[in-house]
Amino acid sequence: LKNCTSPAPVEVTTSCISFNEFKMAKKVRLNSDAQNDILPYFWTLASVDEDERLLSAENILTVVLRLQKEYSEQKQPNMQLDKRLCNELQYTVQRLVKGLGSFRKAARLGFSTLLAEVLKQFREVSIESVLHLSSEHLIVTHSAKSEEKRNNYIGQVFVNLCIISSGRLYHMEADANDLVLVTKNLFQLSKEKNYIREIAITGIVDIIKKVPFKLFVRHIAPILQTDLQKGWNETTPEALMVVLCIEKAYKNKPYQKLLSKDWGDTPVFDTKNYAKMADILKVNVVLSKEFLRTFINSLSSTKAYLYDAAKHLATFLENFAEKDDSLLSFHIVKQLISNQGHINFDSITHTKTVQSIVAKMQSKSLSAYLSMIKSVFNFGYETIFQATEKCGLEQSRIWVANQMLALMKSYKLSTTDESWVVDVLKFLLFHSFFTTTNDIDDSIKAVEISEVVRKILCERLQSALAELSNRCSDSTSSVTNKRAPKQLPMAGRMSNGFYWGYEILLLTRELYQQECKLIESVEHSNSINDIVNDLISIIKRIHEKSIKDNKPESIAFEVLFSHLGLTIFENTENSIELIKELQVCYNKLSAKKQANSKKKEPLWIEVLTEILLSLMTYPSSMLRSLCNSVFQLICNHLTSDGLKSITDIIDPKNEMGQESSVEVVSGFQDDDEAESLDEELSNKEESNDEEESSEEETETIDEGFRQEVRTALGDAADDMEGNNKDDSFNTTVYDCCLCMTNVISLLVQDDSDASLSDYDDETMLKLDDALSAAFKKRLELASHGKAKKETKRTIMYYKLRVLDLIEVFIKQCPSSPLIVDLVLPLLSITTTSKSKDNKEFIERTGSILKNKLCKIQDYCRGDKMNVDHAVEIFNEVTDKLLKSSSQATFATNSIIYFFLIRVLRGINPEIGLSPLKTRRQSQAKKNQSNANKEYMIPHIESSFRLILKDFMTSKKTKVTTTFCTEMIRRYPEISFGLTEDFLYHLQNSINSFRKAQASILISAIITAIQPYDLLKKSFNDYCNKIEALFTSMLNEIVEMKSELKKKHLKDFLKLVLKYANYVRNNAEACRSCDLNDIKIILEKLVSSSEFANSKGVCKNILSTIARNPQQVSSRKRKKTTTDALSNNS
Repeated sequence: LKNCTSPAPVEVTTSCISFNEFKMAKKVRLNSDAQNDILPYFWTLASVDEDERLLSAENILTVVLRLQKEYSEQKQPNMQLDKRLCNELQYTVQRLVKGLGSFRKAARLGFSTLLAEVLKQFREVSIESVLHLSSEHLIVTHSAKSEEKRNNYIGQVFVNLCIISSGRLYHMEADANDLVLVTKNLFQLSKEKNYIREIAITGIVDIIKKVPFKLFVRHIAPILQTDLQKGWNETTPEALMVVLCIEKAYKNKPYQKLLSKDWGDTPVFDTKNYAKMADILKVNVVLSKEFLRTFINSLSSTKAYLYDAAKHLATFLENFAEKDDSLLSFHIVKQLISNQGHINFDSITHTKTVQSIVAKMQSKSLSAYLSMIKSVFNFGYETIFQATEKCGLEQSRIWVANQMLALMKSYKLSTTDESWVVDVLKFLLFHSFFTTTNDIDDSIKAVEISEVVRKILCERLQSALAELSNRCSDSTSSVTNKRAPKQLPMAGRMSNGFYWGYEILLLTRELYQQECKLIESVEHSNSINDIVNDLISIIKRIHEKSIKDNKPESIAFEVLFSHLGLTIFENTENSIELIKELQVCYNKLSAKKQANSKKKEPLWIEVLTEILLSLMTYPSSMLRSLCNSVFQLICNHLTSDGLKSITDIIDPKNEMGQESSVEVVSGFQDDDEAESLDEELSNKEESNDEEESSEEETETIDEGFRQEVRTALGDAADDMEGNNKDDSFNTTVYDCCLCMTNVISLLVQDDSDASLSDYDDETMLKLDDALSAAFKKRLELASHGKAKKETKRTIMYYKLRVLDLIEVFIKQCPSSPLIVDLVLPLLSITTTSKSKDNKEFIERTGSILKNKLCKIQDYCRGDKMNVDHAVEIFNEVTDKLLKSSSQATFATNSIIYFFLIRVLRGINPEIGLSPLKTRRQSQAKKNQSNANKEYMIPHIESSFRLILKDFMTSKKTKVTTTFCTEMIRRYPEISFGLTEDFLYHLQNSINSFRKAQASILISAIITAIQPYDLLKKSFNDYCNKIEALFTSMLNEIVEMKSELKKKHLKDFLKLVLKYANYVRNNAEACRSCDLNDIKIILEKLVSSSEFANSKGVCKNILSTIARNPQQVSSRKRKKTTTDALSNNS
């Protein structure tokens, strides 16, 4: 309403209209114009949209201000008091007061806002009259219903609060009687109902804050006398709130005279009064049901009046739990989640209060908390807390599983006490896969568990182990060797140095020793115990070896063997095969080198890579994280065959065979994995849901299905086609069903020879069977289509996991010569046509290619690189660049092109001295690197020549001028070798535009060679040829025989100017050419009226030619050729 453009408030010199004059006035009636102006806005004034409410209030206020001003200007001097307000203003006040008793939408918000503003703008509307309207229209009778009473009570409070908000009570000309009336009303209302007590006292507090002390003593204090005289013994929280406000507002005034002696001489918030305040504010039980309900309601909404206090209390409880050594923090949590509070306290309050308190508990409280939730698991929430709310046994157990996982995620692991973690893992492990007839201990009971709960428990166990695998224990640094490489992962270790997966195996063996049996759904249950014992012995042996040598390979195998134990419960047969392969692989790594055998066997790294790829088919976040960590340790040993096995999975050429070759293991998925995978595509799929549903509705029917329906209908189908060819057998399932209805209607038509009665039961049954079979087959086809779509989705998820391995390899081994082998597979994916199913995969691949691979700085150099293989890849990328289908594809190809040039040239070779090498050896290595660079230049020149030719001779080319200038800027020594090609295309390009671009490129070459003396010396050999070419082209321009258009002439003349500047600034070039021929032709060009737009450039060229050549001082030598080229590289 601050933006309201209404006129200023109407000033009235006479007195305000009293409530008697309102009472005497007849019923207000609006004219038709006023009805059209303001009535529609009263409806939108209750809108839940704040902007719409404020706009409606602004419109009403603007109209009423205008009409009241017009009415005031027309009134007679002797006009009666009851005629000083226009009908519209009277109606607005009455309507607003009535509306405050409405609970429709946001009526109270909109009506109270406008009423406060009306009272502020129109001071002729008395406070007394508004209060009278409130008592008349919001009266509370004994016969009224409770809901009506509630609405009217709240409406009365809002009327008084609007008066306070208008500021009329604090005006210099304000009537003290109005202040007394409002205070009395609020004080009386605070005694009526509990639900308006707090807001009514808040209104009184607002009055006290703004009223001077003398006015407070004279008019307000007598009203509050009963509360002020109670003292500490009889006071209430509301009275204490008023006393605190008085003390704060009038701290320099003698307010103590107004209070009872029982309040004492000290301030209310003095430490001596804390015990008294506690007695006043305490309830029967500190965390009673009523208090917790208020706490929950206040904490769940930021707009709640007590939200700040509730938030402060929640923070206090969290900090208190961290310092509490007793069981008090446990009892707090117990009350919050008990029947007094709510089992889902955090979810309904939108906070993490319970989770934070539990995460900061000390050992005593944590142990008690775990015992409590285990009891809830065994006996149910309703039994433990005697809850009245319905929470079944199954729901209670799911809640316990979620609480244990939340505890694993939030609690800080301590090396001094890991027993509770082992206890939780044992609890989840037992109830996920084991059963027993006897209780194991006090917490693990022999209870029956449904398959749904077991599945959730298994998922939570997977997530808990994944969380532990990513957490780091404080003592791992003392267990591992200090000389360990930086890439060795310390996460996932216990204080004894073993991984948490190994602890799962020990717990499994312990459960077997306690005569627990596996559930029936676990396959090969008899052999699992032997497998677990074998794994424990293997892990012990590997762990001892890894401590001695501290090699990444040993740690990788220890991690794998430790965490594979959990997979044997869900996929026993596959897991047994994987463990056997892993044992063979480890034996190959551990065995000493033997004589080469005739039979070539795969290396251990290749076998291990295949195992990791197999593990990634399990939809488990734990195994996904495990594979990434292991691959990070072993990727520096990766061979070309191992890398090929990874790239073959994501290669689009292998798309047809992937559905059969990639079999994703089911039944082992945890929630974290499902959420992480679904989130990757959820945003993109949501935008296509509506489109997909419409596509399904309009799904076409194949000819086979249509023929089956015709066969089932028999002659009726022929009749149908004959009678209505346009509507029969449409292409949707819905229309086919409609077609059946039309066939039946045709059979029962009066003018038809056939009717339903003419067909016997046997014929009708055959018709039903035939139609049923036809539609059943259609449903099977639709189900097959959904299964196929789900398979594609699963394969894409698997490819995304494989991309994680590629990203790890790029990050860990940037200097590996295998890096270039990733270029073509990744590039082929980015050029694949996008669809809804593969969009995320293609975008992720493009991001890795451009932002990871092509930004490598420490790439392979020297003799490690297979030069011929790298050149083949470079040539193939050049071919792809020339065949780019779009500018986006060309941009991606150009980034890869520049990256491969850097790799081929071997920029910044290592020339530093090594303690193990002599200077002669280091110089030989430097010479070899330079030789490789020299060897690569012809290949790069040849590639750039093809690109330049395509740019200059093809109209459909995707090559851009920016690419060519960037190539010249980065590699001037390579681009300089194509000088003759540039000059040729300057004269013989396909059109005028290409010639202009050739001029720009030659200018770029002249600029690029400036720092290099050797290149400048070689360029001087072209000066005579360049001058002759420029002279010839300028002659053609003057004689109007040139193909160069006038709009492209400036680019060519700028090239001539660039060349003239180069010659005049180079003494050796000046001796070989004098530019006189160019000067003569330019003078003709200047004198011609045909080239008026180019005269300025021509004059600049002539002035440059006329300038004396500058002598280059031998003392100011520039960089040598070798140094300049090296720095540019």
